[in-house]
Amino acid sequence: MISADNETTGKPKRMLSPIIANLRLRTTVLDGGDGRELDKVTGSWPEYKTLIIRFLAYEERVLGIAAGNTKHAQMRELLHLDLQVGRGSESTPQLIPKERQRTNWNASQYGHLCSMLCLYWLVDVLGDLADVGHRLPSVRMGHQTQTFEGLLYYGELSDWPAFMMRFKDVLHKDASIAPCPWSQADSACWRLLQYLDSNAHQSAKCHIVSNLTVAAMHLAFLKEYSSPVGVLPDLPDQIHEDLIEDAAPDAKMFLMELARVAGFFITSRSRTAKGGQSLASFRAPLQLALAISPLYLFCQTVLCKKMWNRRLMLQVAFNVGGAKPFALIHTENSIWTILLAMANGTLDPSEAMSRLDAELPWSLIQSVTSDHDRLWFSADATGDDSHAGEQASQVVLSGPPVGVDLSGKESQELLLPDGLPDDPSFGDGTPSESEATQNYVASPDHLEKASQINSDVDLARTNAQHTLEVQKLDEPYLDPDCLTDERMSAWTRSNISSAASPTETDGEELAISSSGMSEDGNDQDLISSDDDVDDGEEDYRASQTANEAGQPSSLRRSSRIQALGGEQPIDRNDITLGERDRDQRPLFLPRSSGTASPGPRSLGLASVTTSQVRETPEEVIANVTSPFNDTDAIEALNDGISETGPMDLVEDDVHRTFQRMRVQSERSFKVFGSTGRSFELKPECHHQMTLARLKLVLNAVERSYYSGRPVHIVNADRSVVAVRDYEEFAQLTDGDLHALLAKKNLVVRGTPLSGFSANEQNLSALYPLHNPVLVRDHSVPPLDEEERNSADYSNPFNEHAFPLDVETTPHTCLASLMDVIHESHETKGKILEAPHIPLCLQDPSFPLHLSNVQAWYHTQGRQRPPSSDVFPSTDFRWASIATQHAVSFFRFSPHGMHAYTSVLSGRYMWIFGNSRVSEDDAITDVERSQCLPPGVNMGLEAVVLEPGKFLIIGADQLFATYACQTSVLRGEYFYSNSLMQESARALYRGFASGRNPLEQVTMGSSELRRRLIELVRMGTLENSLTITDADLSCLPSLHSFSGVRELLNLCNIHILANVLDPRTYAASWSRSVASGAELHATNSRTLIWRPISFYERLAMVHARGLALELLDWVRHSCYIVSSKGEDLKDFPTEYLLGHLQTLLAYKAKYEPFGIRGFPNCDYAAVHRQIMNVLTCDGQLRSQWSVPENVDAFDSLHELSFSVTWMEGPAKPMSYLELLNRGATVLDLEYFSSHGVLLGKKPRSPEGIHNAYNEDLRRPSKRPRVEHS
Repeated sequence: MISADNETTGKPKRMLSPIIANLRLRTTVLDGGDGRELDKVTGSWPEYKTLIIRFLAYEERVLGIAAGNTKHAQMRELLHLDLQVGRGSESTPQLIPKERQRTNWNASQYGHLCSMLCLYWLVDVLGDLADVGHRLPSVRMGHQTQTFEGLLYYGELSDWPAFMMRFKDVLHKDASIAPCPWSQADSACWRLLQYLDSNAHQSAKCHIVSNLTVAAMHLAFLKEYSSPVGVLPDLPDQIHEDLIEDAAPDAKMFLMELARVAGFFITSRSRTAKGGQSLASFRAPLQLALAISPLYLFCQTVLCKKMWNRRLMLQVAFNVGGAKPFALIHTENSIWTILLAMANGTLDPSEAMSRLDAELPWSLIQSVTSDHDRLWFSADATGDDSHAGEQASQVVLSGPPVGVDLSGKESQELLLPDGLPDDPSFGDGTPSESEATQNYVASPDHLEKASQINSDVDLARTNAQHTLEVQKLDEPYLDPDCLTDERMSAWTRSNISSAASPTETDGEELAISSSGMSEDGNDQDLISSDDDVDDGEEDYRASQTANEAGQPSSLRRSSRIQALGGEQPIDRNDITLGERDRDQRPLFLPRSSGTASPGPRSLGLASVTTSQVRETPEEVIANVTSPFNDTDAIEALNDGISETGPMDLVEDDVHRTFQRMRVQSERSFKVFGSTGRSFELKPECHHQMTLARLKLVLNAVERSYYSGRPVHIVNADRSVVAVRDYEEFAQLTDGDLHALLAKKNLVVRGTPLSGFSANEQNLSALYPLHNPVLVRDHSVPPLDEEERNSADYSNPFNEHAFPLDVETTPHTCLASLMDVIHESHETKGKILEAPHIPLCLQDPSFPLHLSNVQAWYHTQGRQRPPSSDVFPSTDFRWASIATQHAVSFFRFSPHGMHAYTSVLSGRYMWIFGNSRVSEDDAITDVERSQCLPPGVNMGLEAVVLEPGKFLIIGADQLFATYACQTSVLRGEYFYSNSLMQESARALYRGFASGRNPLEQVTMGSSELRRRLIELVRMGTLENSLTITDADLSCLPSLHSFSGVRELLNLCNIHILANVLDPRTYAASWSRSVASGAELHATNSRTLIWRPISFYERLAMVHARGLALELLDWVRHSCYIVSSKGEDLKDFPTEYLLGHLQTLLAYKAKYEPFGIRGFPNCDYAAVHRQIMNVLTCDGQLRSQWSVPENVDAFDSLHELSFSVTWMEGPAKPMSYLELLNRGATVLDLEYFSSHGVLLGKKPRSPEGIHNAYNEDLRRPSKRPRVEHS
């Protein structure tokens, strides 16, 4: 038998299929070899568990893991897989990619392939909605001249926001007949016209409801009716008497009724050879929604009455892909939520339209203005250079495949109708001279080879170009509008190679290799075209585009040249010049083309060339669908080659030179290491703006010196850095370390040296050199000239609104470590930085016990709702590489976490904000306004670290970094229950200012914090932890006031979880609505929660219930007395109210500088969410007052208090009680809308803005017990 996993890669066997490996998916659910993420999906969607189990059982037979039949073998061949059986009796069957694929599939077989792939897409959608295994958005890839005019109604999606607005008009159209104008009152013609108008809108609405209902019925059938083991779960191909007679009793009545209803949609061609009713068209609505987009269901026609070409449907699916704009993803998720509710029986189809009107993000849809996002479904738009100049750039990929001769007949037969090789696997070998002149599209199976070729290929050596479209990422806008609620650590997994690599397009259409397939048919092993449900030839001819209808022999040479983009011919003698220059000028992330738009940007690469897009010779042949002979093919290849002149090379050289040009400081700066050793810096940058700000920062650092010496050497009390030798550090207890980190950042020197250097051998031990990582390209201009001259742009230092450093933050792209290594070896290479290289297989970097690690271990199996049982190491354990002169300006560590960082090689400088400096030593107001984020009032100090030293940075420490040399770092983010005050302050400050973009790749932090509070509950209320179970230093010491305060800080973070989550503000709330009625606005109420999945919201409510339970326990059991003998009455409530006011104070502090943080997250929006939180606790509501400008973290800094606790154990709440305790008004209404009713009844929405009349007297306490 064959194991379920690929032993060589750890990937599941399904990934051996180039078809499945190139599916455009949003999650990594299908990538894991252990099936853990699939288990999470079934746990989140228990109603689909049976379907997924049956589908996996079918898949096992297709992959040869279990015994199969001829149908399974046929599906295996459709997936381009081959099962090889050895000659020996004990030999094990081996599943391998099929080298030679069959191309003469009929419509029924392509229909079965479509059904199987749609089940993969369904699992992916369920995983996405359940927030399981999110991956980084992949780059957009597609053919430049691809059109899909033959796919019915696909053209209506070309401008999808306009399409959605037309759907909105249908929703809001009044069905009543409008009165006639007085002049036409007696006109029968006018009245009939009005009736037609009203009836047309009513018909359109009915057609859309029919599409939604058919798709939902298909989903319901999949989950309710179990298919036999080994049979592909789906609606039957057709309903006839034999099928009904053999059906299970529960399915027999349904199939008979389905056949009757299907008769309403019958056409002359929907009868099968057996006289039954075909259901191929009934499959179409759900398949279109899964393969392309659920927006398809809003077409104003009944989709199940049409005949659909599955070949063309798959072709579109593999070209459109899954890396869609955020607004489109947000819209599609809303539609899927409605469809799943209909399939689950919790939503009546008659209410579907009103729910769609309420829950679709109309304001977000209307905000889509860029052509790249708006014309996402338009293949012509993605291939047009005019659009590429705005928001997309291009990377050229070309070169000869290894060991493949494209000149022979066999190679020509491998070409798909769209010009892609039908075999993604290329053998090893040396290319012949004829091969050197051919083009190819590399395969995902040879990503590493393609990366090596791609790193040094030159424009001049290409005869034609295959261009892949991508997007830029502007790092400061890495917010939920750009990367929606995704576990960004998924980009670290190896499957992203096929999602982000320039080699992706070769496999994405491998399933579409037949010129005669169209529609599903009978469930027979081999069905002739005469027996097909849909006559393939007729439909296929009807779906041909103008280009597909031609013949090579009749295609004039001038037409072929015009099809290639009208380019000037290339002189092949230029290839030699390109080969000479190749090793000297490695191809890397190029300068982005076009202007930067104000708002979220997607991830992608930029292009090194501004040359026009050209079509490959294979694409010329691809436009011809009829058979052709060798002569025609060779003629098309030879006649269709486009050429460039030598001036293109000169232009490219000049462009590369300008990209790498730098400006250097005219003076040097002196900085110091932890021991007082001095270093001279003469910084360089690609752009004058970045250099100007860096010089201001270094000037401010020098101003902090005492007699030319740094603060941490001369006056340690005023420094934010404490320096310890490694021997001293090793003797610190956890308590001593926590007390030190609560006041200062810690530098430890004298650690053993590892001999690490930034070369390929050492870096490959950290992360695969050719796999994609996020890389900051400092050569990209911070702001384009058009932005600087626009009305919205003012002084770049003083007045421009940015979260922290938008005007000098480099653009971020997907690249590999090899690209960074190449540029670091260049004398004047690009300044690059990979800030987060995930260390998924590394041991913990930090040498001491961490609260989050202990919490994860001791809460396994306890989490409700269920959560991952795998520690998210890729989120928190990381490495970083930065070439010399890479600078990143001021930020906090992500998600309120502390950071441990060690220097493996090079020399790296940290610059800290220091509020302890005296007024005489502080920088001037002008310098502060130009080198610090707005609203920050402090001095600066710096320390340079080398190998043998490490640094621990506090969560609330503002810092910047600069690479004095090419440096490699290794580190870890962590939480500590004894340092939660710093984490809370950092979370509030980061939230108010816009946060660190790295927070998008550390999305597992919220689950870690929930486990922290679960651990505290185990050690306090449950008393289920002992010293033998855990190191109790990971718990706060509750016998001291500081320990009680740290516990309250942890509780307050969870109570405010929804307030601090940027997804809460993903949609704007209309300001025109009066405050007392805002919560009645159904669309607004639903939209603000839409980006947060159901189960994550449930986990947030559960954690808030735990926090309030602990808060109540402290309220009723803990006495806090000041040094003057005064009893602090209800200190937990006062402290939580202080946190609420502090958060509002931070927002008020930043807004005068134009900093609103996240989109739609202004002061009023935060205040509204705080009012929502108050509804879950009566004492909070009664004591809330007008917000004051206070800082709860500083108000008790100098005071001393004693703590006493009452006797007796506490009774922990049940799970349901915790949910009721933590649910706010909006939570209750949300759960109610999803059919989940808690015991707690929601209060009137107006109560959020009004005080409640309740008896909130504090219950009496039992006798206190003094703790010595």
